[in-house]
Amino acid sequence: MDRQYLNQMKEQLRDFVDEVSNSKHKLDYICLVPILNNDFVLQIDAKWINNKNRFDALKIINKYFFKTTVPETRLKIFAINTYKKSGQWQCPSEDFVLVGEMPLVAY
Repeated sequence: MDRQYLNQMKEQLRDFVDEVSNSKHKLDYICLVPILNNDFVLQIDAKWINNKNRFDALKIINKYFFKTTVPETRLKIFAINTYKKSGQWQCPSEDFVLVGEMPLVAY
């Protein structure tokens, strides 16, 4: 992954991160997971998400996402995934973490 491109994506998501971080829907963890064609999956986790239906949680996050990003940025995000306790983190390294700390074991 081109570091300049990664930094550009982080900058484009700064308003999203700031908006969510200053809301009642604060996220404990956000990671950009690279996939094909310079697109990403945004992997997120928060205590409040674990107490909600995943669909409802994603509806809330999408409101922040669409409010704070431009169409060009949204096109680069293939999906937003919530971390499930039975699932695995897919963040490749700390360079891709936008909020929180990378888990000790990442997949």
